[in-house]
Parts: sequence; structure tokens; C-alpha cells
Amino acid sequence: MNVLRVGGEYLHEQESRGWRALAMITVALLLAAIVGVLGQGSSAIVRFLPLAFTVGLLVHAGRALRTVLRRLRATRKGRLGEQLTTQLVSRLSDDYYLINDLVLARGNIDHVLVGPTGILVVETKRVSGEIACHGDWWTVNGRPVKSYSKQAKAGALAVKTFLATHHPELRQEYVHAAVVLTDPLCRVTVRNAQVAVVRFSELLALIAALADKRCMPPALVQSIARALVPAAAGRGLSAGRVSANR
Repeated sequence: MNVLRVGGEYLHEQESRGWRALAMITVALLLAAIVGVLGQGSSAIVRFLPLAFTVGLLVHAGRALRTVLRRLRATRKGRLGEQLTTQLVSRLSDDYYLINDLVLARGNIDHVLVGPTGILVVETKRVSGEIACHGDWWTVNGRPVKSYSKQAKAGALAVKTFLATHHPELRQEYVHAAVVLTDPLCRVTVRNAQVAVVRFSELLALIAALADKRCMPPALVQSIARALVPAAAGRGLSAGRVSANR
């Protein structure tokens, strides 16, 4: 397996923003405590103003704290899920090329796998609980969430559009899309899915199934990999090689 882009920068930046927000909330809470203490020795009327300020600040800070902590947990779970997917596909042979965190016009794409089986865009989700996919409609524990399959399809379209725009000779290449669920405890119900939806343990089987449909020539595989990561061509496509026996 050749890893052309290790990635992780996108979620790392999201996590860094979360920690900065958490630090700002902590400062706000300390300020509220200081104002509350300073107002203790004043008259009842004077004490009311800092007390009202403190209560208001605590309420807003509490809401912001819950939001930031929720996003931090989601980001950390996302990073773990993407790392697991990378480690799993590293078992593939050196005929495959993996690009993580590919940023195109439509945003960030978790993984793009290019190999004899063609081009596969993978959207990785680490979500626990009851997950249901009906077409492009998704729910987690009964609550609607942003469509994971639409995200995967948007990524596939972005890759196809990029290739067609910058490398017209590759405009006919089909781009597969898949959603991979990495939480081992999640329970999944899938009906009329618009893309492949698999558990973490089923991803390699999905790739093997794609191999039954097509065998892309090695020269074309390398051409597409170079097209998606131009910098990799200068370093040599084997620069990020990961052992297939890992």
C-alpha cells in the first residue's frame, strides 16, 4: 500500500479550535467567579449588578461548554475512525494508493483509494448506537443527522469533476462511493442505500467485490494517483509506502 497523503490536518485543526474555545470558556468562568467575589462586600443594590452579570455569564458559558465538549468528542472519534480505516486498507498490496484528507472544491474528503479496482471515495464515521440509512436519509438513535451518503457522493463527484477539469483524458473514469462505520458496537439498518454502506470489518470485502467488476491497468492507476496528488509525482509514488503485511 502506498500512502500518498497521511492526512489528519483537517480534524487536527478542528480539535485545536475546540481546545482554544474551551480555554476561552474557562477564562470566562474565572472572570465570573472574580466578579462574584468582588461584589460580596457591597450593598444589596450594588451586589445585584455583578450577581446578574455572573449568573448570565455562567448560563452562557455552560451552554457553550456543552457544545464545545460535544464537538471535541466527535472530532476525536472522527480522528480515531479515520486512523482505523487507514490501518485497515494498509493491508492491501502495493498496487493501491491511498490519499487521506483530500481537499477539493467541495470540501474535505476522508479517503480516496486508487487501485486495480478503480477509484473509491470513503466517508468514515465513528458513531455508536442505532444507525438507520433509508436511501439518503440517516438517523442515529432515532434522530435525523446530516446524510453520510450524500457526503460520500459529494466527495465522489468532486473527485470526478477534478479529474475531468484538470485531466480530460480521465473524464470517463467512474468514482465509487462508500460510507464506513467504524464503531464496533453500532447497530446498522440499511434500506435502499444510495452508496455502499459497510461496517469497518466489511471494507476489505467491498474492495474485493469491486475487483470482480474491473481490473484497472497499473499505468492508469498511477496516472490517476499522480493527478490527485501532483506533489507525490515529484517525490516518487513509493515515498509513502506502507507494508502490505502490516
